[in-house]
Parts: sequence; C-alpha cells; structure tokens
Amino acid sequence: PQNQSASVVTKETIVVKADDLVIEAIEKNLTSVVRIRETTGEGRASFAGLGLVVSRDGLLAADISVAYRKSDSLGNSIAESYQALFPDGRIFPLNISYSDQNAGLIFFQVLLQDKEKGVYRFVMPQFSTDELKLGQAVVALSGDDTNAVSTGIISNLVEKALQKPTDSSTTTPQGSKELVAIKTDIRATELVSGSILLNLRGEVIGFNTGAFGGNRNTFLPIRKVIE
Repeated sequence: PQNQSASVVTKETIVVKADDLVIEAIEKNLTSVVRIRETTGEGRASFAGLGLVVSRDGLLAADISVAYRKSDSLGNSIAESYQALFPDGRIFPLNISYSDQNAGLIFFQVLLQDKEKGVYRFVMPQFSTDELKLGQAVVALSGDDTNAVSTGIISNLVEKALQKPTDSSTTTPQGSKELVAIKTDIRATELVSGSILLNLRGEVIGFNTGAFGGNRNTFLPIRKVIE
C-alpha cells in the first residue's frame, strides 16, 4: 500500500583480516605461558623450556626434556632445581608433580608463599578438542628469552586405531581412531621445547613434547595433556 513507508534493511559486511586473528590468538595466551628455568647452586638460571598453565592452582605442563637432563656416572638422574618466570616478571620455585614418559610430559607445581596463596591468580588458556582439518591455519607460540610467533597449516593428522574394549558393555564403534599427533609445516628450528599450538580462535589445540624425538613442529593433541 502507498500509505505504508518502505522498510530499508542495510547489511554491514565486516572483513576480518588473518593478521588480526593471529594477533588476537597470541594476546589471549600470553599470560598462560611461562618460561621454565633450571637453577644452579651459584644462583644462575638457564632456560629449559616453556610451560603452560593447566590449572588454576598453579600446575604447569612442560616437555619432559626440561627435567632429568643430568645424570651421574651410573646413569642415575641428578636432582635439579627449577623456577618459573611468569609474564608479569614474577619468579616462583617449582616442584615436579608427575611425569609421563610415553606422552613426553612433565607437570610442575608452582610453590607460593602462604601470603600469596589464594591471592596470586594463575590464568588458564582456553582449550579446544574439536575436530581438526588438514590445511587448517595454526599459530605457534614459542621463544626462549622473548615471545616468538610462527604461522602455518596442519600438514598431517596422525591417528591410530583404538583397541577393542574387553568389556562387552563398552560401545566403542569398530574402526574408531584417536588422534595422537598434529604435524605442521612450521619450521622446527623456529620452535623451542614446550611450544604451544593455537587455532585462529586463540584456543590451545596442541603442545610440543619429547614424545616426538625433538620434532618441534609436531604437537601432542591438547586432549592428551588434559587427560
């Protein structure tokens, strides 16, 4: 009808640049990545690898190669001391809580003084266990002294067949597989022990561990770390 005014709908197209996504992904995780250092009796500290905050009470995941690096003439591991340098400049001593040789993981507990317990806040990242795709764009956060960023794609997803359950009540589909490694085309020389792998939403999808024999551009799926 002529007496009714026409309604005009205007749609706005927002273009998101890939660079912006990478920057946002990195900024979301800077407070969750720490630098683990080995200390000596002389008070010196040397970089050993990166650690990732995986609990709000200060549990850190790291590549198992950051620890047990020294041994005596009989091959027995020599006890070492470790500390964590946080992005805000705070330094805390660490205790080894647990290690998993097969996964190439070690977990450290941050030691706080009584006055800091319940006050100092550990920031966990966002994890993603969603299905990954070949060719998916990824970002690696690394660096020994300072933060370093590398970008690339997922070049291979390594899977293995799940064993058939012995319990007949378990309904695991036949032919099921689980993801055991995420390979990327990022140059391994650009990465350090404990580098983390992010999707473009800024979620952690992988973690570099000693399970891959020093192949820094191959990552353990974050689901394995959570488990």
